[in-house]
Amino acid sequence: MNEFSILTHLLSDSHKLDDSFDQPPIIGSTEAQIMKALGMRGKFAKLHLVELLNTYADSIRVFGLYIRKNPLNHHWFLTKSSAISDLISSNPFQNRPRLGATLMVIISAIFTSKKPVDKKYVLKLRKKVSIDHDLQELEDMHFIIVSNSTVSLHPYLGYCLDLEHLFTALENSALNFDSNQSLSSSSPSSPTS
Repeated sequence: MNEFSILTHLLSDSHKLDDSFDQPPIIGSTEAQIMKALGMRGKFAKLHLVELLNTYADSIRVFGLYIRKNPLNHHWFLTKSSAISDLISSNPFQNRPRLGATLMVIISAIFTSKKPVDKKYVLKLRKKVSIDHDLQELEDMHFIIVSNSTVSLHPYLGYCLDLEHLFTALENSALNFDSNQSLSSSSPSSPTS
């Protein structure tokens, strides 16, 4: 078996963490799992892995396949180029924009604080009387995990949303918004006589 065959298996493999049928599977493999399966050790093992992944990514792109890393569980996995756009076009929040807004607040708060956030903080940011129903629906969709009074992101979300691309786009939008705001707010002063 050559390295590309092993990578294909490791990056497309899906397995359950436990016997629970209601939990989505974990897809792909971690860097350590890939290096172990390929027998990579030593000082330059990571460098060799990066080179191999780049070569592999170039060779599968013709089939519309891409390698992505789930930032929530650090698993590398294969995805079709249209997989993310299919999810967005199917819009899991159809006629429920409040769910999308609540999820966006949770994602932003967690990535800002780098840890799970308190439900009261999400409620404060959403400026709602209650968000319990939203949290329950998002948890049922396997996008978040609610534990006591804290909310964290479910690793499954990393397979459905390209979080790195999302935050890059948001950052670019924020920068454009800031520069547009400063231009419009600083109108030229009229000369006084």
